Amino acid sequence: MRKLHSLISLLLVLLMLAPCALADAPLLQAASDWNLADTPLSVTLSISLQAHAPFDETRTAMLDRVLAPLSLNLYAADGESGVSVLMNGNELLTMAQKGDAVQFSCMPNVSYASLDGNALELLLGTTSDSLDLRAVDGTFEKWIDDGWVLSNAILEPFAEYGKRKSVKTTIKDMGLARSCTDYTFSKSKLEEMQQTLLSLCPEGDLHDLIASLTFSGTQKLRVYRTEDEVPLRVEYNGVCGVDGKLRTVKLVWRTKRESGETRDEITLTSPAKSGTDKNTLDFERIMTFSSGKITMQGTCSYKVTASKQTTQTEVTFDLTNRLENDSDNVSGSVAIKQQLPGEDYATKRTITPNVVLSGNAEAPEISGTIGYQEEKRYGTTEECVITLRAARASESLWKDTAATLELSTLSAETLQNLRSQLSGAIATAIVRPLIQVLSAEDAAFFFYEMSDEDVQTIRQAAESAVEIE
Repeated sequence: MRKLHSLISLLLVLLMLAPCALADAPLLQAASDWNLADTPLSVTLSISLQAHAPFDETRTAMLDRVLAPLSLNLYAADGESGVSVLMNGNELLTMAQKGDAVQFSCMPNVSYASLDGNALELLLGTTSDSLDLRAVDGTFEKWIDDGWVLSNAILEPFAEYGKRKSVKTTIKDMGLARSCTDYTFSKSKLEEMQQTLLSLCPEGDLHDLIASLTFSGTQKLRVYRTEDEVPLRVEYNGVCGVDGKLRTVKLVWRTKRESGETRDEITLTSPAKSGTDKNTLDFERIMTFSSGKITMQGTCSYKVTASKQTTQTEVTFDLTNRLENDSDNVSGSVAIKQQLPGEDYATKRTITPNVVLSGNAEAPEISGTIGYQEEKRYGTTEECVITLRAARASESLWKDTAATLELSTLSAETLQNLRSQLSGAIATAIVRPLIQVLSAEDAAFFFYEMSDEDVQTIRQAAESAVEIE
């Protein structure tokens, strides 16, 4: 059961990193106006498994044959999600979440909730690593794209705060700067500065970030521009923070926008004014545009220290979009190497999409494959290829139930009994039908290292249960 939960968790992570993340990327053209975050999606996928720790090669091959008749249907919409396990197209089990509540088709007529919102974790436990996605969820790319708009828009509104001088400075890989303007905002002008930035910045993640910040003390901004007033380098130095937690921020952004190529390089440090918390970021992205083809390559190194615990994330990406028949055809690789607090090794996850995004904003369609490999200190721990097809969902997987059980009201013993009952019900819902259709060789996965007598007893019990039904 825990291995099934681990596989489903893995697939959910891949789904989060793949079609929805791709649809937000500047790499796309045909799907550039999609808004998958607000579109109810139904994703049908199947998996071909090459490695699954701690199983050896023989046991993994057995599991791959067991998975062959199975597929998953994933549902995602605002405030709702769910997954159905199907065998040859027939539903075996459905798990759905709505808000802080979760329900299972094998335990009908009741939903489970938790005041702290972790009902699923209380019932099934946590089996997958905590994956910090801040470096790969598209946030930095969105900041850059909106920051470009903002850096152009401030030219006139901020003119009274700036001291401009003529220069002839080469910004490496970006171009020749012919002016440099230093902007200074005193304490009395901070609110005016922030409101002006908000009025000029497009709605989105960067706008929300600026709105959430509290600025303290003198703020300094330096912008190098071409003779056509195009920004090439932006520097920011100041103290700001969220929720009263101030940081000393130093940012350097080098950028180029030319026909056929865009290039961005960012370095940022933000140590806390008090304490040891600190964030550092090094980000580079190069995009090229030619007839029928867009490429996006880059790296990102992101280090977060909070409460004396450090998470280090390193990302490399190399993606290509070939535009064919009004569709985006995306292929390439994204590698995420992350070391979590308390670990003396890093986990590397490599995702290789080969997907087609077609249709339109009202009827999006995504199809193709996503390869996944996970490597830890001693080698490959997960490797699989996922085949998927996604489209707008017609209905939710959530079903209204007669009762909702608040898990926080249960004693530890009662909660443990419920976990055992649920685990058994899930295993029965999936394993028993599988045993009926699998060959003896394939079904041997469930009976690995069992005696022939025990295997026969289980088979007879399963067959008797089906006859009774």
